Amino acid sequence: ETIAREKAGIFRHGQPAVCADPDPPLSLQQSALSLGARWQALGEHFYRVPGDRGWRWVSDGRTLEDLPLPALPGRHQLDNAAGVICVIELLQSRLPVPQEACADGLRSVALDGRCQVIPGPVEHVLDVAHNRASARRLAAWLADRPVPGQTWVVLGMLAGKDAAGFTAELSTGVDHWCLAGLAGARGLTAAQLADVSGLRDSALCFSGNTQALEHTGAHAREGDRVVVTGSFLAVAAALASRV
Repeated sequence: ETIAREKAGIFRHGQPAVCADPDPPLSLQQSALSLGARWQALGEHFYRVPGDRGWRWVSDGRTLEDLPLPALPGRHQLDNAAGVICVIELLQSRLPVPQEACADGLRSVALDGRCQVIPGPVEHVLDVAHNRASARRLAAWLADRPVPGQTWVVLGMLAGKDAAGFTAELSTGVDHWCLAGLAGARGLTAAQLADVSGLRDSALCFSGNTQALEHTGAHAREGDRVVVTGSFLAVAAALASRV
């Protein structure tokens, strides 16, 4: 609720405030209404309706049919896409965008570090999830696409994050935890992360991502996958090491 209230600082009186979260914190809507912003919420003012091969976007005054599914992986990306289209529709009078361009964007959108899959005998997944809600979405995405082998998680997190909540959301589908220290003033060492996450008795600790990935490289078998997550810094380190 506190974070949502802070995020609401971008709202402006008389201007649209678009929310694509199907279950937003109450403080977000309260802030919009108290500021006199025009609250536009998924499931209340606009909708996304999945179909057999695509989906449609619906509002009180307009419907876009036969939209392609977003290229970004994850069920939640349909919510995100619906929010983006709401913004586009609200701006049509000043910045017109044809439906064909929206469809092209949905088909081609790419974003490094968001359920980014690096294929190989051992699949690597890079995701910058760093809070409980994003861990829940990552867990759902992993469950939707199981692998024949085991799942290894290389986890690095910053101080002040809900590490215990994060690992609790992911724990069901994880076979091996590899905790990696992060550099910087806010970076947790692997030992600190083990303490705050509750994984001291079930995880291996490494000084950094490089060492953790060297371990998974030596021990993961064909059909396994390695998930690097917990922080933008953790994913950046994995990309820098050319996983």
